Amino acid sequence: MGNGKKDDLSSPVKGCDKGLGSLVAEVMTYKALVPKSKREAKSGVTVQFGGPVKVADQTTNAKGRTPVVNNLQPGSYSATVKLSPADEEFFDAPANAVTKDVVKCKTTVFPLEIPWFWIEYQVQYPDGKTFVPGIDYVLRHKKSDPADAPWTRRSNGTTGSKKITEEKVPRGTYRLELKSVYDPAWGSDEVEIDKAIELTATVSGFDPGQAGTIEIVDFHTLTPALYTLNVTVTENADKSKREVKTTWTPTKDQLKDLKSGKISFRAIVAQASVLSDPRPVFTKQTYDVVDDDGKPLPNTWVGVRFSGGYDGGTHAIGGKLELMVPWNEVIARIDMPDHRSQRVDLDDGGIAGRSFQMPK
Repeated sequence: MGNGKKDDLSSPVKGCDKGLGSLVAEVMTYKALVPKSKREAKSGVTVQFGGPVKVADQTTNAKGRTPVVNNLQPGSYSATVKLSPADEEFFDAPANAVTKDVVKCKTTVFPLEIPWFWIEYQVQYPDGKTFVPGIDYVLRHKKSDPADAPWTRRSNGTTGSKKITEEKVPRGTYRLELKSVYDPAWGSDEVEIDKAIELTATVSGFDPGQAGTIEIVDFHTLTPALYTLNVTVTENADKSKREVKTTWTPTKDQLKDLKSGKISFRAIVAQASVLSDPRPVFTKQTYDVVDDDGKPLPNTWVGVRFSGGYDGGTHAIGGKLELMVPWNEVIARIDMPDHRSQRVDLDDGGIAGRSFQMPK
């Protein structure tokens, strides 16, 4: 089973006339957990021997063999692989020694095997059969020691129509992260002009500091962006989550091209993006509620319906009525139960002297 020249082991054993024998170790490597049919010789490996006669440590050559050790007293000998710190990361040395008898006038071969580590990964649809191509990913690696070792980037690429295999990888834990942006979230159920609101989206596969954008778009058209915010990927304290996040204070000028009255935001990092659900846009406006003599009315309920159907009824306090006015809408109806059958004049939406007859 040797890889050396045939006459390496067939030549006369030195010391044979004295009843002595010889030994040699052969170190082979292969992909762990698969058949050993395609084994390779491993050079630069230290082999330690034990037995009746002390044998110095030997190192394998390009063919995976140690030098032949002659003039050995016959008996039981052991051979153990000792890997360098660098090789320990990539190869799995057997824990147990190989023990064989060295007999007189023969060379005993000690076969040693050190499989290398490898990983295989794939991205498939839920059916477990169909591959998902065209998704950028990053493969991260975490050393087993120390326990708090950081995750580091091992490789990156784009998914295709087959499994991806990486061989002779270092030992440890691996994590495949698809480069994606997901779970967009608004900080409020509605957007108010001149009031700050938080926008967030979770990301994976991107490192902290990676630049991105958040585009504010009209929900009914989606393009072009009404306004764009610059963001960067950040990581929380326990490093369990990465996201893009910003606080935005919308203005009328930023949304001057908004037609529908609802906006979404699109979070983008590199080629990955996600679109949020829509939120209505409102402007807070204050109206004076006064009688015919211009005196503020006391606490008065005012039912207000806007042109798009939104009901914004609320109380006027001390003659002041604060309403959340939907974007691009005007008041279409007013109901003041305390003032049945009376007419109410309204200045709103640039239209002066509008009049509403209160129902009976």
